[in-house]
Amino acid sequence: MAGCTAAGSVVLTGAGVTLAYADRHPVPASLTGWTISNLSGQVVNAAVPVVGLVLATCRPENRIGWLFLAAGLALGLSGFSDQYALHALVADPGSWPAGRATAWLFNVIWVIPPAVLAFVLLLFPTGHVRSRRWRLAGWFIAGAFTLATAWALIAATSQWAYPFTSPFSQPGGPAGLNSAIVNVLQTLAFVGLWTAIAIAVLKYRLYDIDQIISRTLAYAIVTGVLVGLYASLVLLATQVLTLKSPVAVAGSTLVAAALTPVHAQDTTSRPHVSIGAARP
Repeated sequence: MAGCTAAGSVVLTGAGVTLAYADRHPVPASLTGWTISNLSGQVVNAAVPVVGLVLATCRPENRIGWLFLAAGLALGLSGFSDQYALHALVADPGSWPAGRATAWLFNVIWVIPPAVLAFVLLLFPTGHVRSRRWRLAGWFIAGAFTLATAWALIAATSQWAYPFTSPFSQPGGPAGLNSAIVNVLQTLAFVGLWTAIAIAVLKYRLYDIDQIISRTLAYAIVTGVLVGLYASLVLLATQVLTLKSPVAVAGSTLVAAALTPVHAQDTTSRPHVSIGAARP
């Protein structure tokens, strides 16, 4: 299912780019999708289902991968529906069916990707909320985007006759925002963010670093206790019992040596942690 969802998302994104190229001349410049801004955005959109496929395949129990797949499918539908509606209503009016319905879908579906991103940040990196108190944040996000969806449905329905008057369906903008440098940097930033999230989820608890740190601290504490006990025995034997120094040192050494196997047995009896082994 993950593979089919990711493949469908990429195909929809590619189909939208193909339509944008085919209709680059008949569609007005204010509506055309064949711009640097739109193309860079489609690269970002195509990266989302790819990241979702990797995470859902390698960590199927983690919800983040499936959230990426849902966002990728929504982005693919958004890009394709926009270009389909432009072709059916602007480039070649009446040539394709359901042009206004497709435009209506485009004006509604934009709510899904930001909602999914919010839940990704909430569940990162384990796929679960950190505690029960964080569930309130999840309910707040769900409520906020439910209201946004209701508003989008009302707005899209009211603009049925003129679907391209919505600000969300106009890829054009100020010249500075559409510069090649800004769009390339923006694309790299978003692709880097998706990649970083994927790496963090895949590497999470891979090296059991918390157990390594805990064991290191335990070794240091027990070793310090043994050294302190040894020094205390030497001082007790030489200063209080007034024994000769060689005898005191020998006796303290025997006591510390007798305690060392107990410490070693306690630490080696624990499960072995392999630095390169992944947690099941």
